Amino acid sequence: MVAITPFLITYILVLLVVVGLFIATIWINQKHALMRTKRLLLTILIGALILALPGGFGLIGLQFIPVYYIVVQGIGLLLGILFLNRMLVDMGPTFSIKPAFTLLLTGSVLGFGILLFTPLFNYLSSLQYGSIQYDLWAATSLLPFGLPMLFAYTFDALTKIPNEIYKLWYYPRHAEEIDLEGVDYYRLMLLEVQVHKQPGRKEPPINVKARTAGDVPFGMWFQKFIDDYNYKFPNDPIQIFDDTAHEYGWLFYSIKPSLFRLRSYIDVEQTIAQNNLQENYLIVAKRVEEIS
Repeated sequence: MVAITPFLITYILVLLVVVGLFIATIWINQKHALMRTKRLLLTILIGALILALPGGFGLIGLQFIPVYYIVVQGIGLLLGILFLNRMLVDMGPTFSIKPAFTLLLTGSVLGFGILLFTPLFNYLSSLQYGSIQYDLWAATSLLPFGLPMLFAYTFDALTKIPNEIYKLWYYPRHAEEIDLEGVDYYRLMLLEVQVHKQPGRKEPPINVKARTAGDVPFGMWFQKFIDDYNYKFPNDPIQIFDDTAHEYGWLFYSIKPSLFRLRSYIDVEQTIAQNNLQENYLIVAKRVEEIS
């Protein structure tokens, strides 16, 4: 008969919590169709198995603390960074829109990793650290796996605090067709624009790639971008006037293609080059209402 120990009770409680996270992750995924179920299950399984591998350090014995405990923390942190990068690539804009899913997924991977790490470490090492079950504390070395994801969402929330708005751009009411003849087509760069076609729609923004030259004023280029898009898609254009036929004000910022996704305000009166925009930068265009 297996004796009921405090460690076994704690292990079962952790198991119940992790199963709860897993069920919540599956439920959100099915509700919003964020990821194929098979891919989701494989992500959790493979991630948990990889996190469990450092349980092999149980062979080291008492020397696990403190040196190899810190080593496993470093491994967990590195795996967390790789997992974050994978989620940014796989989920795209949905990463910022559905943080609950990503955090629950991270918790599920980490939780199952701890549940697999613990018996492996326990099997390889029978040591106790004082009166405390040694292997349960060893599993806490995996917790840094969740830090990169928490940092990413904290940083994202920080960058969403709007900067002081100096200039808004308005689509010219009597806009003339913009002719970019004379532009050196051999020196064009590719930018990606993210914009909601209509405000208030419950749908993700569109991402459209467009070419530009460094010496073109940004406001003129964005007007040309809207004209070209609305010409190609007249039945579902980018809305530039509200219901009362007033022009929307627009604010722009650029995002570097990097892990931290730093934002920079764009001055519409300056050129592409003066705004320091480079190849493959993401340009986010947002409608802004002025309150008088």
